[in-house]
Amino acid sequence: MNKPISINPRRAAVLWVGPALNLFLFLAALLPLNAAPSGTVVAWGWNRYGQTTVPVGLSDVTAIAAGTDHTVALKSDGTVVAWGRNLYGQTTIPVGLNEVIAVAAGEHHTVALKSDSTVVAWGNNDFGQTTIPVGLSGVIAIAAGDYHTVALKGDGTVSSWGSGSGNGVPSDLNQVNAIAAGKDHTVALKSDGTVLAWGDGVSGQTNIPVGLSGVAAVAAGDYFSVVLKSNGTVVAWGRPYEGQTTIPVGLNGVIAIAAGDYHSLALRSDGTLAAWGANNQGQTIVPAGLSGVIAVAGGWLHTVAIVGGDVIAPTLTALASGNNLTLSWPAPALGYQLESTLSLSPPALWSTESGSLQTNGGTISVVLPITGERKFYRLAKP
Repeated sequence: MNKPISINPRRAAVLWVGPALNLFLFLAALLPLNAAPSGTVVAWGWNRYGQTTVPVGLSDVTAIAAGTDHTVALKSDGTVVAWGRNLYGQTTIPVGLNEVIAVAAGEHHTVALKSDSTVVAWGNNDFGQTTIPVGLSGVIAIAAGDYHTVALKGDGTVSSWGSGSGNGVPSDLNQVNAIAAGKDHTVALKSDGTVLAWGDGVSGQTNIPVGLSGVAAVAAGDYFSVVLKSNGTVVAWGRPYEGQTTIPVGLNGVIAIAAGDYHSLALRSDGTLAAWGANNQGQTIVPAGLSGVIAVAGGWLHTVAIVGGDVIAPTLTALASGNNLTLSWPAPALGYQLESTLSLSPPALWSTESGSLQTNGGTISVVLPITGERKFYRLAKP
């Protein structure tokens, strides 16, 4: 199941809050952006409920999510399309839903993050997973487990609701950059590149490997966890029986990851996919010749990808220190310019950021002053 937020790797963005708002800042949260043209959707694997039957004519998709038996797509105009099983209303989009910037899918529920930092959820609510906490705001990322939902706020804290031991957020948790939700566990990426996990650990999915650092993204399956390191390699732990934690030999150049219930997915910088783990419905058999992929998601027994659109951008990371914000990305990724906007509401207006680029130790970086209103950043090809 696609537990983590669906990341659009064409644009790597970070949100920061300026001192004028008097809020804590220490984030490098990745968000899917709906400001640029994108591509079409390809899906494969189990199709009993039509979850891999992509609606005819669907295009301009910027982000995707996959639940147990349903698939969700975010379009560039901020609207959402969903298909597949609808037993609990998980594919029935709320009337008037717009200005969405991210989507997530649990077992039988769907979650959307709006550009005003509020959250909307629908579908199965047997455990309260679609009942948004009163007053929840300032959200910058979402994730959906089987029966719980998780939100990352702009101050680096995490909120969670629903059922299961993955719902109990550690009381002292802060400085979080990204989140992922598995069947009954949750994974958080901290601003220093380390990872925390809590909830059901029966298969070791919450046991972080000793010395793990330099992490850029997290994902979570049913009983396992996966992370992408800033050097483009992947680490996984937890339930190994279907091979979902056995990283393919030589896998590198990865820019995004996703986890299904029992399979793992990696998107390379050249637009190709690697998949491993359970394959009882062909969910890890990547269609021959598939290339130009810009996003990927994993469901229970199916896989979904966005194909076409802009050139894939590398992972953008951030570090705040004093009154300065340092943004960095891998040095091999040349030719990108740094852009910012004050709002993600469609159509977002992006401006080129000025600043002197520095190359050091395989990393390109730029230092910007933290002043004024909050901004969203991205890398883009001119």
